[in-house]
Amino acid sequence: MDAGEQHYFVSPHVEYTQVEDGFVLMDLKAGTYLGLDPVASLIWESLSDHGSAERAADDVCRRFEVDRERALADVESWIVDLLERGLLTRQRQAPTESP
Repeated sequence: MDAGEQHYFVSPHVEYTQVEDGFVLMDLKAGTYLGLDPVASLIWESLSDHGSAERAADDVCRRFEVDRERALADVESWIVDLLERGLLTRQRQAPTESP
């Protein structure tokens, strides 16, 4: 059994806003901003809503014609980039017990 799923959170020094065709992220600590394309914006929105790579991949599959394996690989790759830039943080969430 899995020891718990990773959950991702927007770093406290990051602000973001939705614009016409995606999101813009502002790293207040670094003084930089990053414009996201529609796919990256969907992943960002999904992660900021619930923090789950699995659910973000599901959202990508629902919106775009892509298979689940490819969607999850793309989400995980984007998460690595966001973590390296300090825009996301992660925390392992303990598994919930089934009754």
